Amino acid sequence: MRRASLILSLLGLFVLGAPLAASAQSPFPLQYSERPLTINEGTIAVRAALDYFKIADQGPLTFDPLISLIADVSYGITDDFEVNVLALPLVLSPDTDYGNPVLSATYRFYRGPVEVGGYLGIRIPVQDGSDLQLTPGLPVLLGLTGTTKIITGVYLPITFGDDTVVSLSIPIEFSANLGPQFFIFLNSGIALPDMDPDFANVPLGVGLGYSLAAAADRPLADLYAAFQFPLFINAAAADTIVTDVFEFQIGARFFLN
Repeated sequence: MRRASLILSLLGLFVLGAPLAASAQSPFPLQYSERPLTINEGTIAVRAALDYFKIADQGPLTFDPLISLIADVSYGITDDFEVNVLALPLVLSPDTDYGNPVLSATYRFYRGPVEVGGYLGIRIPVQDGSDLQLTPGLPVLLGLTGTTKIITGVYLPITFGDDTVVSLSIPIEFSANLGPQFFIFLNSGIALPDMDPDFANVPLGVGLGYSLAAAADRPLADLYAAFQFPLFINAAAADTIVTDVFEFQIGARFFLN
């Protein structure tokens, strides 16, 4: 536990030690579909969520629901450079356990209707049996209309265990505002563990959210609920369509600036 506390202290200093914004800037948009790839300079975003994960009927892999409390903090060092700390990956049930914290950064190097950035995530192995993981990536945002957007990208998780394993992840999120504050989103993509198509999987998820307004032009918080089948199409499963593995999450993300 002392090891976890030390890591969290260092991660917290990394975020809080970043310089505060000194110049005026455009407000962070209230409408979810208008938001850029990175948060504004000087903005702090705090997310807290409760996650329920269940494997319902997978033979020996079936187990009690996994209930977790998740909290992370993001900070906009500039309008184009955002850092994030997943500081609380806490398993509540069936047994209490502290998970692996993650430190990540996103730098947006291209703006416009299409936004492109560079990403690097570091998963710190705190849990027994876990390994260090580095994830470089190339996130992309496509502004389709004033009320719709797609966020996707290419990521290469590299796990350093007894062997070094390189995987591929291409997530896709489509979101649409049904009004200035109410939004929906669909999640999918493809993952290739160890770059092996025999273990490829395609998740499928849906969610909805509501943005609380601090003022007419900026958000105070996003409240959301999401449901997904993380292994919906799975090449290694006995049945290609897997609905016995599912996940539900409710949460809120608060914006401070």
